[in-house]
Amino acid sequence: MLHVRARDLELDILGLRIPDYSRTPARRRECWDWIESVARAMLLHPSVILGDFNTDPTYSPARCGDRFRRMEAEGWHHAKPPGSSYWTPGGGRGRQLDHAFFSPHFRIAGAGYVRASNGFAFAGKGPDALSDHAALLVEVERLPTGR
Repeated sequence: MLHVRARDLELDILGLRIPDYSRTPARRRECWDWIESVARAMLLHPSVILGDFNTDPTYSPARCGDRFRRMEAEGWHHAKPPGSSYWTPGGGRGRQLDHAFFSPHFRIAGAGYVRASNGFAFAGKGPDALSDHAALLVEVERLPTGR
């Protein structure tokens, strides 16, 4: 986890990675409980929460898939790029495990998962790939103060 408070920009950024708690869903729920608690405090000023949540929005509530809707109901804007950031081996359906949430001080203009750029493989299973997750690219606009 990394928390940056950019005072000159009046911006808080929380970057995180939830470990893959597939076998211990109670631990995943504890992580999400903490995220939601911190998010409530961050929502009041320009903030971003992003990273590898190891949770797909299509997961059941027992696996925290409902937490995305809860964050949105609190007022967070969830970047929703098409496609997947991670794919399961053996030709399985890909998963959206990497996410970004923006406080209401921002408007999301676009989002996408980037697997490669300029000859660099960001995501893949081969030895040249930097990760097994695609990079998440989000274009945002900061709204004028008072909105």
